[in-house]
Amino acid sequence: MTRETLASFGTFALVATLGFDGGGYHATAWGWSAIVLLAVLTILIARGIDRPGRAALLFVGMLAGLVAWTATSLLWSSDVSATVLEVQRALFYLGAAALFVLAGRGPALLAGVLGAATLLCGSGL
Repeated sequence: MTRETLASFGTFALVATLGFDGGGYHATAWGWSAIVLLAVLTILIARGIDRPGRAALLFVGMLAGLVAWTATSLLWSSDVSATVLEVQRALFYLGAAALFVLAGRGPALLAGVLGAATLLCGSGL
């Protein structure tokens, strides 16, 4: 299976699953989707990937810094449970950004999103 096919199927599975789970709006979706994204990212890195450009690395690095800052805010937060949920959401964003930067190619990601959107719209009808 090529990297583009894997990215397309992964995008389809993520978008469709989040779509059927309330669109990823509720906090219960953030934790498991972050774990899945980071697991797929680990598999792709283990299989070998091309080095992304400097701008892409800077973007993911800055987003990782935001996640670290959000996690550090647990030290002074007055509502720890809400902060933990925000850390989960930030990890999801980091995993998605890293996955799309490292494995994403335009047509493959577009095919996955289009297929999932078609499935979700068909289910809604």
